[in-house]
Amino acid sequence: MENLQRSREVKEAEHPKTLQKHQKDKVEMAKKVNIEAEGHMKRLQKLKDDFDRERAKAKQYKKGTSAHTSPTFPSDEESPRILPLRRSLDPGAVNDNPETTAMVPSPRPLPTIPQNRT
Repeated sequence: MENLQRSREVKEAEHPKTLQKHQKDKVEMAKKVNIEAEGHMKRLQKLKDDFDRERAKAKQYKKGTSAHTSPTFPSDEESPRILPLRRSLDPGAVNDNPETTAMVPSPRPLPTIPQNRT
């Protein structure tokens, strides 16, 4: 009986300490949540600003490329050179352009690999 009484007294003595610890943990967690919420709002605002900026650029570009004006293209320094794709429907056709030779399909058929089905 004495052990029960003693353990009860110990638990009652430790209870205020535990409450203080929980209160402290709760305050720290609230601070962390607020910091994360602020960071989230900053990231969200940055995304919105970037989106609005890109939308304004697109509107400006669209305004500049209406049917009455000619479109503006990036300079050669800004974009890589894209070669025209010239493929002949005739498999025996000869392509004299060395830049696009690799794009002409091979006149030889691809070899078939026999499969052993056992």
